[in-house]
Amino acid sequence: MTEPLVARLTNVTVEHAQGAILRGLEVDVPETGVTVILGPAGTGKSTLLRVLAGQTDDGIQVSGDVDRRRQPACLIRQARSRDGDATVGLDALAETLRSTNAPLILLNKPNRRVHPDEIDALTKLLNNKNTHHAVIVVTHHLAFAHQITNK
Repeated sequence: MTEPLVARLTNVTVEHAQGAILRGLEVDVPETGVTVILGPAGTGKSTLLRVLAGQTDDGIQVSGDVDRRRQPACLIRQARSRDGDATVGLDALAETLRSTNAPLILLNKPNRRVHPDEIDALTKLLNNKNTHHAVIVVTHHLAFAHQITNK
């Protein structure tokens, strides 16, 4: 018996005017748990989140099969203040996580501007959500990735 999925991407290619961003992507997203996407800047991690959320820009073309089995998805980008400079911190992220019932939660670098003293609190929030939701986290930090995938 196969594990229930919240989304499946089969042979997905994402392109813009300058060429392919992602090519031949195969992804199965289980209904629960944390999935971490790691990689250097500019490799399409944030673009993958937008494809999973169904929020691609006009200049982006997606081909292949994108099967979003359960919607809506909740895409959370790094929280910023209204002036766009300072982050609003962990509290705003925590409130968003607590209030969403979306089956798929997509977090783009949630630890990026979180104070080191708050990383444990962020990890706890993510671990509490992953038992009833699929959570995909994009990060550049291997230690944080281990922390949120190992309870």
